[in-house]
Amino acid sequence: MKNKKKICFFFNHERGLNVVKYFSKINTYEIKNIYLSKKNLNKKILPLIKKLNLNYNIIKKVNSYKIISFIKKNKVDINIICAFPYFFKKDLLNSAKFGTLNMHGGKLPNYKGASTLNWQIINGEKKIGISIIKANTSIDGGDILSQYSFNLKDNHEISDVHKIVNKKFPVILENTLKRYFKGKIKLKKNYEGKIYKQRSEKDGKINWHLMNSLEVYNFVRAITKPYPGAFSYIYNTKKKVVIYKCAKSKLKPKIPPGYVFKIGGKTFVKCFKQSVEIINCSTKLKDRNLLI
Repeated sequence: MKNKKKICFFFNHERGLNVVKYFSKINTYEIKNIYLSKKNLNKKILPLIKKLNLNYNIIKKVNSYKIISFIKKNKVDINIICAFPYFFKKDLLNSAKFGTLNMHGGKLPNYKGASTLNWQIINGEKKIGISIIKANTSIDGGDILSQYSFNLKDNHEISDVHKIVNKKFPVILENTLKRYFKGKIKLKKNYEGKIYKQRSEKDGKINWHLMNSLEVYNFVRAITKPYPGAFSYIYNTKKKVVIYKCAKSKLKPKIPPGYVFKIGGKTFVKCFKQSVEIINCSTKLKDRNLLI
């Protein structure tokens, strides 16, 4: 088919892979190349990319003359970023005919930066938002083309949220591009908002003295598997306890926060307010253990 829109994709995780798989089946698009970042690359996606029989490169630097010249030489219509750890400079951003779009896993302008799906859960949001923006040199500060949100159910963990986002993003992108190429999208300014930092394993420590049961529950489900998980240490030992799943509890015994107590064969930990029931953790907890 003539006049196919040519795309270059930049990603390193499953979100980008799902979008590529989706667009590889649409005959109005041609995927010219896939650029995978060596930094933070999920190597599990490599065999799946190879099966698609598409051109791809694993790169250490993104703003190279080689990449920019490839995009210009092949008259690429649009660059698509799907969670990529390298910053794009102006020459690369403008290398494709219609510029570069960023598929951002956060509601804008409130959730800019990294780990924004995790942060939305941690912050107790009732809805999870995702956005497609015109990428520029600021951190997720480009004009907004489209946004989508869905209810965060009480039983959703971070893996459930990723599944929903990975399923929705390809469809949202396709619908957005149809209107964008025709000039039918009114861009929305994306000023101010908070920039969130990339979360690391050390950020998962639970503060029982400051967090109530709802906050602990949200914290645990926001960073449980496939992430390292929320954790504490058993007092007077170096034993780390990773909590993978818990439930809110209205129990509020008159004991200090962080103390473990057991009722009817169930294990609980006292929070700043109320408690949480420990459903799955890395270490068997004893009654009256103190978590710090």
